[in-house]
Amino acid sequence: MTNPEEILSDLALGEDQRHEFKRMVDNPESVAGEVVAFANSDGGVLYLGVDDGGQLIGLGDPERAFQTLTPICRDRCIPPISPIIEQFRVTDKEIIVLQIRPELNRQKPYRTTGGRFYIRVGRDKKDATGRELIRIAQAAGELYYDESPVLGTSLADLSIATFSAYHQHHFGLGTGVPRLIIRLSRVLSGREPEFALVGEELRMRIWARPWSERV
Repeated sequence: MTNPEEILSDLALGEDQRHEFKRMVDNPESVAGEVVAFANSDGGVLYLGVDDGGQLIGLGDPERAFQTLTPICRDRCIPPISPIIEQFRVTDKEIIVLQIRPELNRQKPYRTTGGRFYIRVGRDKKDATGRELIRIAQAAGELYYDESPVLGTSLADLSIATFSAYHQHHFGLGTGVPRLIIRLSRVLSGREPEFALVGEELRMRIWARPWSERV
């Protein structure tokens, strides 16, 4: 957005998938929700100092509003979101234009500090479903199939010969599957695996920290 004429043209078209209007920064969590929704979708523009109908009303204290927006994007959005924030004077009204560009925000999915994963649906923000979050993460390259759990499986479903051959070929690790699994437990949790004898079968339990605790 570079000039008042383009701004007036956008306002005349009303709110849609990529445009949201707010009168002021009165609720930081609500503003963070709009920012998160744009970041989790295809980006968008938030106009401050504009009512829901696209009427310019201006901001009483644009400098304060401007200074509030960056902390909202950094401290109330997880991970922090990088906006482009500009102040304009249009028909004698001071407004702020906040842009969220996808190329600057690739760590999807984003959420608010209140734990809400929003997406943009038409002219509204909506809570993303589990399936939508998976698609967002996959599209952003943050989720890989080899990191996804396969429910209802166990080590008995693993081809030991293939597993060993893969690690031998790619990593030169010829120490055998049990030792590799012990290493895996150490890497994932910092703990040694536990062993238990069940009947005549020796079983091993490996540990892993929750994803939120890993760095």
